[in-house]
Amino acid sequence: VFANAVCVMGNTDSAPVCGTKCGDGTLANFDVNSARVDLQQAIRTEANLNQQTGPGQHPAVQGQQQYAQAPNAARDARATARVVQDSFANLEDNLHACFENPGLADKEDMEVDEDYCRRRVGMKYFAAARFSDKRVFCSTLFPLFAKDVLEPLYREAVVDLLHEAAGAVAQGSKHKLTFDCGVLHFTSDGNNHMLAVLASPDFPIETCHAFLGEMATYLRRVNVKELLSTADEQLVNGTRVRDPVGLVDPATLIWQRFKRSQDGSVPFGSGI
Repeated sequence: VFANAVCVMGNTDSAPVCGTKCGDGTLANFDVNSARVDLQQAIRTEANLNQQTGPGQHPAVQGQQQYAQAPNAARDARATARVVQDSFANLEDNLHACFENPGLADKEDMEVDEDYCRRRVGMKYFAAARFSDKRVFCSTLFPLFAKDVLEPLYREAVVDLLHEAAGAVAQGSKHKLTFDCGVLHFTSDGNNHMLAVLASPDFPIETCHAFLGEMATYLRRVNVKELLSTADEQLVNGTRVRDPVGLVDPATLIWQRFKRSQDGSVPFGSGI
C-alpha cells in the first residue's frame, strides 16, 4: 500500500512530512499532524488495554484509518505540486519575455489598452505621404510598438496634416503637432513628399528630426512615382503591396540607431 509513499519523521517537536516522489525526484509534501496525533494516541490506548485485557483486543481503529489515508493525501499533494510547477513554468516564460521586450511582455496575451499605449515612451510610428494626391504610401509602427492600438489615430493625424499643411511644409523644415496620442513631428523632402514620425512627449525633438532627415535623404533617391504606379497596377490585378516604396526596412534600421534603452516602457509612477 505504501510502496510509493515516503514518510520522514523528523524530531518529535516538528511536523512529519509525508508525500510521494514526483517524476523529477522532488517530494510533494502535506501536513499529517492530525494523523500522527491520532495514531500516537491510539498506540498509547492500545498499550494500556493490552496491559488490562491482553494484546490484539483493541485495534486502535481510528488511528489506523487516519494513517491509511496517507497514500490518498500523497496523491493529492502530487497533483497540487504539478499545478504549482506549471504555474512557475508560465512565470518563467513571462520573465524571459520581460527581458526580451520590456514594453509589451506583460501585455502579450491580452489586449493592449489605449491608456497603456499613450503612456509608453519612445519613437513609435513613421509615415510618408504625397502632398499632391494626399496619398499615404508608408504607414508603420516600429517593432517595440507593434501592438499599439492607437495606430489608426496616428494615421488619421497624418492625413489631416496632408490637407491642412499642404504647401506650407518646406524641405528640411521642422514642424510638430501635439495631440492626446503624442507628438507628430513632420517635414518635407522637397519632392512633394511629407515624412512624419510620432513620438512620446519626452522624446527629443532633435532626434526625431535627425531621423526624418535621414529618411528624406533616402527617399530622394527613390522613384516614388514609378513604384506607386507599379503598385497600382498590381492592385488592379488583385495584389495589394503593403510597402510599395520599400521604406519600412530602412526606417526600422535607422530607428534602431536612434531608439533609447527605456523606449517601449511605461515610466514609473505614470499610473499603470
